[in-house]
Amino acid sequence: MALKLLVLAALVLAAQARFPKSLQARWGFLDTLDDSTRVVGGSEAKQAEAPFQISLQKDYIILKSHICGGSLIAPRTVVTAAHCTDGSQANSLVVRMGTNKRSQPGQGVPDQKTSKIIQHPNYDSNTIQNDISLLILPKAVSPASNVAMIELETQDLVGGEDVKVFGWGLTDGNNQNSIPENLQVGNLKIVSRADCQAKWGEVNAIHEGMICALAPSTQACNGDSGGPLVSANNKLTGIVSWGPSKCPPGEYMAVFTLPKYYQDWIKANWVQ
Repeated sequence: MALKLLVLAALVLAAQARFPKSLQARWGFLDTLDDSTRVVGGSEAKQAEAPFQISLQKDYIILKSHICGGSLIAPRTVVTAAHCTDGSQANSLVVRMGTNKRSQPGQGVPDQKTSKIIQHPNYDSNTIQNDISLLILPKAVSPASNVAMIELETQDLVGGEDVKVFGWGLTDGNNQNSIPENLQVGNLKIVSRADCQAKWGEVNAIHEGMICALAPSTQACNGDSGGPLVSANNKLTGIVSWGPSKCPPGEYMAVFTLPKYYQDWIKANWVQ
């Protein structure tokens, strides 16, 4: 499943590398920590298990290609990662919703071309701070059995809480062709900021607008970027941002943007 890499990698399906650019050369050795071919955790999500999940697709006119995930948070607003939108024009991005199939539009829910990108003005690709963008849709989305908005988590998750990550990212970090057709879900646990900083701090600081999660056999991966980390009460806890190259589970935490930290910015810019 998907997340930002320690080293800049060319992706067949997804977002730019998610590891701080200024440190890639120094920390490139982490790319070899785990060269196994094991699947990165996860299983197929149930139908309508994540009705807020969208596939952000690049529109190449003759075809569309999944690049990132995102979450529907208002009738005309999707939240995703800034590294998914950085350098893109709104009319080149399409939002697909209401489906667990990466290559099929949702039933009764047509794809919508993004009308506006609102990228956080302080997004920093070197440190991956403020890795958040809003996508404004031209038409309001009506809730249905396969489409729903997700609320932002307002409680502080401090460590040990169960969460789920969703996405169409790679299921094998060593195989760029391991792109699932069906939406995947994986179980993680929140890691305290102090523990996450202790692990990642020499590489990149864990900003207060970030939240970390880890599991022995599950990891987010390329293509999951921008997608949701969901709490046990079904609220948006994180946005897939960055993590270890080749997505090995079990040691280095996945790092997510923390929507709670940005809720004032989100609510000042979203469109209902």
